[in-house]
Amino acid sequence: MSLENKAFYKGIRTNILDNINVEIESNKITYIGGASGSGKSSLAFQTIADISNCELDMLQSKMSNSYTYDLDSYDNIQMMIPLRQLNFNVNPKSTIMTYFGLKKTVELLINNFLLSANKLPIQFSIANYCSSCGGNGYIKNIDINSTLDKYTPLNKLPFRHWQNTYKDFYQQLLNEYLNEICIDGNKCFIDLSVEEQNSILYKNGSYDYKIAYKYKTGKRHKTSKFISVINEFKKSIFNIDYDNYAKLIVCDECASSRFNKVLTKTIVFDDVTIQKVLVMSFDLLLIVIDGIKDLPLSIKPSVMSLKRFLSMCCSLGLGHLNLSRGITTLSGGELQRLRLAKILSGSLSGITLVLDEPTSSLHPDEVSQLSKLLSIFKKRNTLIIVEHNSLLATISDQHYYLSRVDGKDKATLISKANYQKQQSYSLLPRFFSGNSFKDIDLNSTYIDYTGKINIPVQSLLGLCGSSGCGKSTILKTILPDYLKDYIYVSQKPIKGNINSSIGSYTGVLEDIRKLYIKYTDLEKKDFQSLKCKKCQGKGVIDITNYYESSVRICCDDCGGTGYNSKFDKYKIKSINFRTILTLSLENLLNTFNEELSNKSKNALSLLCRLGLGYLTLGRRITSLSGGENQRLKLATALLKNTQNIGLDEPCQGLDDLAIKKFIEFIYSDIATHKRTYIVAEHNPLFLKYTSYIIELNRMSEKTIILFDGRTQDICTCKESKIAKWL
Repeated sequence: MSLENKAFYKGIRTNILDNINVEIESNKITYIGGASGSGKSSLAFQTIADISNCELDMLQSKMSNSYTYDLDSYDNIQMMIPLRQLNFNVNPKSTIMTYFGLKKTVELLINNFLLSANKLPIQFSIANYCSSCGGNGYIKNIDINSTLDKYTPLNKLPFRHWQNTYKDFYQQLLNEYLNEICIDGNKCFIDLSVEEQNSILYKNGSYDYKIAYKYKTGKRHKTSKFISVINEFKKSIFNIDYDNYAKLIVCDECASSRFNKVLTKTIVFDDVTIQKVLVMSFDLLLIVIDGIKDLPLSIKPSVMSLKRFLSMCCSLGLGHLNLSRGITTLSGGELQRLRLAKILSGSLSGITLVLDEPTSSLHPDEVSQLSKLLSIFKKRNTLIIVEHNSLLATISDQHYYLSRVDGKDKATLISKANYQKQQSYSLLPRFFSGNSFKDIDLNSTYIDYTGKINIPVQSLLGLCGSSGCGKSTILKTILPDYLKDYIYVSQKPIKGNINSSIGSYTGVLEDIRKLYIKYTDLEKKDFQSLKCKKCQGKGVIDITNYYESSVRICCDDCGGTGYNSKFDKYKIKSINFRTILTLSLENLLNTFNEELSNKSKNALSLLCRLGLGYLTLGRRITSLSGGENQRLKLATALLKNTQNIGLDEPCQGLDDLAIKKFIEFIYSDIATHKRTYIVAEHNPLFLKYTSYIIELNRMSEKTIILFDGRTQDICTCKESKIAKWL
């Protein structure tokens, strides 16, 4: 291998990386593995990819973004395209068709048929947006399942979106209305008749009530009628506090196509309308386009490009998507694979593609297809992959494995043999028979299911199936109607501001503050007055460059802690407050085990058991990965003694060792607390250790049940697609 075919990176110290050296060979697949928090993203994205982007920015005379890489030297780097599992798009009108530049091609294809039939051509313009939804395709409405605790008495305020600073006001207003319509406030919502339930949800009160309610600043008085739950929500739809309890429902007017009926009801050919073209799944749309013959030469190249893109999407497990699907509704993994499909269906060569766990959310069959596509792609390009999947490790040409140094907040390179040794963790499958079963009718406005499923109570159930078959829909929208004390835990980011940290979210930081007030001369007011003046306690600084874009960098005065150096003289066990914020949760628990409250110790212990012990108290919530977000939310649910847990792909971003330890945690939790876990997952390792499996499969526009029973019996199911991978 000549030196010209290698890129060199020496003495890398980005974030926690401990002075490591890396060489990237051209036209090869480089695999970067390691446990969560071992620095894989720091190496692949924040060093290798960012160096390339910075060099390109300087070449184009642009002011670079906030690159934070730290190393001795680099040489012979290539042009890189980093594809991370992030989705920052907030434009509700941005669709797959517009985002990926497909609008013109679809217009040309449709107009070709319209003009040949002597019809007027169409245009996907703002002027043709649906008036009902404004071109969003969806309408925001209250999610009753999210806000309503059906098993909480009415006089305990079962509506979660009202449990804010005005909780007492809403409770008293509801009590007055219940008296008006003669409903017993001691009853739970589920015990009411349908008519009584509708009176609370949809009907307004008839009288003005004089309410004297508690507020944080004292007692207040207000005269108000009772506004129904639904109407009040619509009235306050822009209240950010209500956003957690909102859902997007398909617009009846345009059926999510986003355009008016005059345009969408136009027939293109046979019985296919423009609406069908826009909302038809990619796998069906591909069949339709394949059936089109004798295309004009002027549009043929564009249509062939569209076909290649759709075909690649189907190969990457994205066949369930459609052209009108909003970019904001996509997961980070889906958006990454769409970008990957765009690249793989093109003719690029001589580039380096950096991928962030491209196998996440993919069925093993889809992973196998992906590996074949990447092997072809590398013939003309270079690939760097951050992954845990063994199949992608097999097809890779060179491997780098990262591991944290024992007792230090540093990570270094280890051999493949040592990494495999770390992964060797013996875990015996444990079968929980469940003390009963819940029959679940699969009814949804989003997915056309056929059949029923059985949920084993006090057991571990694996919910698997092809992409887009409706696993998340079951967890999020169906199960809340059947399971008491249930919570759905997704990987969506925890909502918080720039100051929100692990410490503030868990409440441990407040406990630490009390310790420093108790054992030092610090007073409560000092935590405000001693905040870093440069960043105002944020730990980061926003800088606006010459192009008016905002850049966020770590504050060098406080080291990201948000507090100035005057804090350093106040110590407990020779540790100052700022250092506390940089300690791992595991070290914090060990160091202050005797001083912390039981509540804080329980929270820290639980987070460590969930594999988050490497995080720090001062780590910002906004910087967490999807998996870290999910486990943090799971810990919160468990601390509240929630009995039924729905988890959406918790193995994403975890190595085999972490997966086994997570399963071990679930086993222990079920045995101790009699909880029920329903887990949507693709990972065969996780599914192998479940007690029961429900396997779904998407067939055309319907979802069917392939298997519903004990995991040990799935090998007898000839229709199963997951059995061969277990």
